[in-house]
Amino acid sequence: ETGAALGNLSGLGVDIRESSSGAAAVMADGATVFNGAKAYHDSKLCNVLFLKEAHKRWVDGEGVSVRAFNPGLITSTGLFRNARKENPISTALFGFVATNLAGFSVPVDVGGDRLV
Repeated sequence: ETGAALGNLSGLGVDIRESSSGAAAVMADGATVFNGAKAYHDSKLCNVLFLKEAHKRWVDGEGVSVRAFNPGLITSTGLFRNARKENPISTALFGFVATNLAGFSVPVDVGGDRLV
């Protein structure tokens, strides 16, 4: 499964350099096998949870504003680097169709412009 699920967060704070067995947690939920898609999903969930906590701690009475930002799907970035290595033809075809035909992917500059 690749959906966001942080479990008990036992993988956070683990120093993988200190693991003598080589089986240190590499995922937020404590899993020892890396899954790039799940790591990405977990990171987005962590961002939302951080913003929620930041809002609770600092916004009321402190004059601080917190925001989340989603630039959209951008297939030309490094997020697709593993897919490009494993299946470069399908990845290129997906990127072309998603951006140029279906229109649900955007170029980097469009994603960046959404921030300002």
